[in-house]
Amino acid sequence: MRGDSKMLLHCLEMQQKFKDVIDPKEEKLEELKVKEEQLKSELKQAKAHIYQLEKEVATLEWERPDQYIYWKSRLLDCIHNKLGQMRACWEIIKDALVRWKERRRTHPLY
Repeated sequence: MRGDSKMLLHCLEMQQKFKDVIDPKEEKLEELKVKEEQLKSELKQAKAHIYQLEKEVATLEWERPDQYIYWKSRLLDCIHNKLGQMRACWEIIKDALVRWKERRRTHPLY
C-alpha cells in the first residue's frame, strides 16, 4: 500500500466514513443504556410503591365496618350455636344423673 497512495487515501476515507457513522450510534447506544438504567430504577421504585399501596388497601379493607360487622356476627352466631349445644349436653347429663339417682334408691317409696 505504500506505493499506492490513492488506495491508501481511499481506505482512510472509508474508515473515516464508517467512523462518522459508527461514533454517533455508539454515543446514542450509551445514552440509551443510561436511560434504561434510569427507567429500571424508576420501575423498581414504582413496583415497591404499588406493593406498599396494595398492603395499605388490604389493611383498610379489613378495617372497614362492614367486614368487622360481618365477622362479628359470624363469631356471635358460632358462640350462640356452641352454647346451645353445651346447654343440650348439660340437659342430657342432668337427666341421666337424675335417672341414676332415682334408680339407686334401694328402699321402696311409700
